[in-house]
Amino acid sequence: MTSLATTLQVIQSRNIVHRDIQPNNVCVLETSEGLQTTLINFGFANDIKEIKSVATVQNTVKSSLPDMSTTVMNVNGTSYIVDAKDFAYMCETLARCCSLRLPEKLKIWIENVRALNPEERMGISELVNILEKLQEKEPSPSPAILHGEVDLTYQPTIKSPSCQRENIHQDSPKKDGKRKREDESENTMTIKSKKRRDDDDNEGDQKNENET
Repeated sequence: MTSLATTLQVIQSRNIVHRDIQPNNVCVLETSEGLQTTLINFGFANDIKEIKSVATVQNTVKSSLPDMSTTVMNVNGTSYIVDAKDFAYMCETLARCCSLRLPEKLKIWIENVRALNPEERMGISELVNILEKLQEKEPSPSPAILHGEVDLTYQPTIKSPSCQRENIHQDSPKKDGKRKREDESENTMTIKSKKRRDDDDNEGDQKNENET
């Protein structure tokens, strides 16, 4: 936002107005130094004095912005408050879409930029000052991150509990030996039980033969 507001401030200082401030005309590029904002599509852009001259010829000055009623020489880029109003609308829309809470000073600027009295309005220059002060309060990124010393793409591998159990069994020979001994003990008990049942059956058959 600060970069975009600064761009508007520069073109207004040259008496140029964009006249089509909207999200589709704002490009954001992520760089190592932060987000870089570029304002594009100057198809509707014009010199503010040309706009005033056209309004004078068409006799539409009274229906134009209050600032336009002054002489042509006194009109500059900041007189065209529509760019600032579009910027304010874009801030409000972004806040609603992303469930963001706008800072109080930014809310005040949005209210004042729409004032009917030109003397009460706050333009892009005031917006730049507000955004710069708000940016100073935000914590700056780590120098190590800015200089690429920290690998932001690294993601630790998190193994599932089943994989962890398998690794424990594989990496623990003591537990494997213990489990093997338990299995052998169970097999031995099973063989003994079977042998005991066979002996009982033989004794029963022999007893029946004697009785006969």
